[in-house]
Amino acid sequence: DSIVASDGRQINFTYELGSERKRIKSITANGQTWQYLYKVSTTPKDAYGLSFNVDILHKVVLPDGREWVYDDDFVGSASFDARWTQYSSGDTFQDDIQCTFSPSGAASPNSGYTHINRITHPSGLTAEFELQGVIFGRSQVPHKFETTKIRINKYPRCFANLSIKRKTLSGKGVPSLTWNYSYSQNPGQYIDGAGDLGPAPAPLTGIPVVPAGYNAMDLRSTSVVAPDGSKTTHVFDRRYNYSQDQEVATFQYDTDGTTLLQRAEHKYVLGAAVGVSNLTSQAFRGVYLATALTSFENEAQHNNFVNRSETQIYRYVNGVATDSYTTQYLNYNNYGVPLITKEFNNVNGKVRYTRDSYQHDLTNWVLNLPTSKELSTNGTAYTTVQSTSYYSSTHASKSLPYQEFAYGLLQATNTYLADGNLSQKTFNATNRWVQYSNYKRGKPQLIKVPTRYSATCIDPSICFQSVSATVNDDGTISWVRDFNNNETYYGYDPIGRLTSIDPVDSRWADTSISYDVDYSGDASMVQNVSRGNFRKSVTLDGLYRPILSKEWDVTDEANTVRYTRQEFNAYGKPTFASQPSRSAFENLGSSTAYDGLQRVSQHTNTANGDISFDYLAGNVVQSTNGRNYQTNTQYLAYGSPEQELAMLISQPESVDTSISYNLFGNPVSITQGGIVES
Repeated sequence: DSIVASDGRQINFTYELGSERKRIKSITANGQTWQYLYKVSTTPKDAYGLSFNVDILHKVVLPDGREWVYDDDFVGSASFDARWTQYSSGDTFQDDIQCTFSPSGAASPNSGYTHINRITHPSGLTAEFELQGVIFGRSQVPHKFETTKIRINKYPRCFANLSIKRKTLSGKGVPSLTWNYSYSQNPGQYIDGAGDLGPAPAPLTGIPVVPAGYNAMDLRSTSVVAPDGSKTTHVFDRRYNYSQDQEVATFQYDTDGTTLLQRAEHKYVLGAAVGVSNLTSQAFRGVYLATALTSFENEAQHNNFVNRSETQIYRYVNGVATDSYTTQYLNYNNYGVPLITKEFNNVNGKVRYTRDSYQHDLTNWVLNLPTSKELSTNGTAYTTVQSTSYYSSTHASKSLPYQEFAYGLLQATNTYLADGNLSQKTFNATNRWVQYSNYKRGKPQLIKVPTRYSATCIDPSICFQSVSATVNDDGTISWVRDFNNNETYYGYDPIGRLTSIDPVDSRWADTSISYDVDYSGDASMVQNVSRGNFRKSVTLDGLYRPILSKEWDVTDEANTVRYTRQEFNAYGKPTFASQPSRSAFENLGSSTAYDGLQRVSQHTNTANGDISFDYLAGNVVQSTNGRNYQTNTQYLAYGSPEQELAMLISQPESVDTSISYNLFGNPVSITQGGIVES
């Protein structure tokens, strides 16, 4: 079997017979083949009155022979059954037992069943996931029995699912990184306040503040403790309505796991209806499958947009909420996109309204094409900062961007090829255009611009300078010819990694790149770069982060070698960078520490000594250098805490610098020492 595109692209599939049905054996494209290997589950699957062991994907072999390895097994749903039936009076009466893994109705927050699966990346990094049955309660659930004697609730107040308990990354130079997950598992409640024979309904506990507009009975939570000790608690609405399962609050704690740094609260409104969602069920009738459509029990959350109406962020200093930032979404269109956004805070009194407009091509079903963005300080007088017009839905370039404007001024006009790729962008200035043609795999192989010295270069067919390239079938670049007719050729390995850079001009040395597997267990791979006498090797860990760099002149390695060593945290941020050294084990360098929000808290061993950072009320960052001098910088913010545009810089010796910005983020005045520049 194959899929063939109109531009010649082709993917071929081969299949083999599995335990249930045909399964993919290999996929081939551009002369490269990916192989799929399977194993049979040790736990049988029961379906339609039959029991059989299912196929489980075990390996994916890449074109270069490296592998993805999946160590998993089938998990039967009975292993996390949290609903039981109690029979009485000769089985005449039946009663519900929910929100427990124990058929006796005893409280049991864990199923006792633990499932572990592992995924090994081609780099050698292993991800291990520990899963366990977890109970999730709901509130305000309709209370409806099947009959007066069969007191089985039609709508469950609890359900159970196999949920992640622990995630660990390890191997190939990556220290063991573990995320631990915990769940509130507070039993649900019916709308009349009742329960059943299972554990009694319970409110959410363990959060510092109940989000505004909610009560604790209507909430559940999931907490994650990261490798650095920081903790994040996600709080969800569990009411039986349109906002069920929406995240309504997030609490983020420092690396001690207890100091609250930030709290966010979210509110939602019911949006436009988008259709009807159904569940498809099948029943085995001996020789055929009977298919039926069933509506979801809580239809509103499936059949409508659920639109966020407000987000409020609170920043904490020494355990006290000092700053609040609010973003309100005042209006949505029928396709779930906000049209008016209001941002403000209690720090600087600044307010910003953003009004976005869209158009919808219902003929080709291309929705939410942005047409304009406007800004305002009062929600009444708006300034259009950018806008876009589009070709009509019946034009050959249907609904593609036509003209682009900034502050009401035309910036560029676009034309397109028959296949929808950009043909030419013409800027609203003399001799300013770029033409693209001869596309392959979505990349233009010829790009033209006006000649350098012509004042009237408007015809790309006769007046141009160009850069050209050849694109390989797999989308990589074979060679490039620049504006000065210099040609450079590129080579790749079977999985598309760059292996050679070959300038045609012999005055420039070729570059060779190779990739070696690191078998020491301390890293994943070594990238080797060779250009003339220059040599460089970069050692990468299992997350492909550069942990050691070595550079030298091949004619005198002993006297020219230079090492740089790096370390990273679980989020990929650098925690140590050594000074260039003759030693691969250099410990002298700069270290960086981060708080629970991944903000820099300390730099050590820098050119200015150790520097610490504190985050104060008023969106102020205080830096203290090695001589204990402090600089406070207050930043501009609207609906969220940001540290990009400095408003006030208070330096030692009472030197203050004040910067004012307009609504568009442009500085309009700078004041220092009583002198104002506008």
